[in-house]
Amino acid sequence: MQPMNVKLDSTLTRFVEEAKRYPMLTPEREREIATAWRERKDRAALDELVGSHLRLVVKIARGFIGYGLPLADLVAEGNIGLMQAAEKFEPARGFRFATYAMWWIRASIQEYILHSWSLVKIGTTAAQKKLFFNLRRLKARLEEFDQGDMRPETVAAIAKELDVPEGEVIEMNRRLAASTTRSTRCSVARPTANGSSSCPTSVRPKRPWSATWRKDGGGATSWVPR
Repeated sequence: MQPMNVKLDSTLTRFVEEAKRYPMLTPEREREIATAWRERKDRAALDELVGSHLRLVVKIARGFIGYGLPLADLVAEGNIGLMQAAEKFEPARGFRFATYAMWWIRASIQEYILHSWSLVKIGTTAAQKKLFFNLRRLKARLEEFDQGDMRPETVAAIAKELDVPEGEVIEMNRRLAASTTRSTRCSVARPTANGSSSCPTSVRPKRPWSATWRKDGGGATSWVPR
């Protein structure tokens, strides 16, 4: 189990270092390379456009670390969303790529989280998904920091704001609390004698779009679609 953790950590570290290699883009430069990619499929332009927004992926992924899943996996899923955004972005519309890519990155990470948690356990309605992704934020705003059951007035306030039954708020809070407890326990658990662990591991869903690191002749690496 330990070698897998080391691999994930080193991959994430390399990703962060790679992100630092790309400078922030001016609006003019962003439009230039986005147009080059859209109209001529210029791979160098794609590399610069995507690379300059890798830090955005890490920033958004960190906002989802409370769901018991490895940050490296969240970043990887966010990268898929970033690549999808680059593929569909239309620079002629006049808005910045980060504004457009943010939606795709968040959607890709949320899809992965929902898949990992299993929609059968979470619920499939739009309201239930909204509750799943907003409960922690609303609890913090209402100063409800305990992992146990919430105060009745807190439950009522959240249910009203998200337009869901109070019973669903209570049930979702208990599921999230249980996940946090399992995640904490597994983070300090030692492997068994045969090197395995009793803690479950997340399974990444198969995606129609993927990306990988590419090394050119000079040794530089780029994050590109495959």
